[in-house]
Amino acid sequence: MPASGGCGCPGATGTRQAFRRPADRPPSVPRPSAEGWVERASTMAHYMLYALLAAEACLGFLLRWSGNEAMSFFGILIQPPFPPFSKDGHRLVGEIHEWVGWTIVILAAGHAAAALYHHYVLRDDVLRRMLPDGRAHASDT
Repeated sequence: MPASGGCGCPGATGTRQAFRRPADRPPSVPRPSAEGWVERASTMAHYMLYALLAAEACLGFLLRWSGNEAMSFFGILIQPPFPPFSKDGHRLVGEIHEWVGWTIVILAAGHAAAALYHHYVLRDDVLRRMLPDGRAHASDT
């Protein structure tokens, strides 16, 4: 992903969280699928996704700067704040950046699969609650 787009991910994530405050969510009916280890796994997956997205953006900055490259943020050049890393150090940052990126892809795919499982197999309201207004639309009921 280009650098400016990668820098926008944490901003988009923060905006998403601002609109997903618990106080604004409609009350949901307790469902057996959301109790115990499933609820903990779901919460952990969300925290991991947000942490990995933030880490990926930071690693993107570090990768560019470790190679002594200026970071272009929507056309504004940000010079490296430290001396370049060794070739091995730069390569290591690149590998970590790539692994974190693939981890995000796999975790996001698992998250999507879990949402579809809830919708089509368990037939609960999890997927509908993800809609921007948090409720099922009249055409969905």
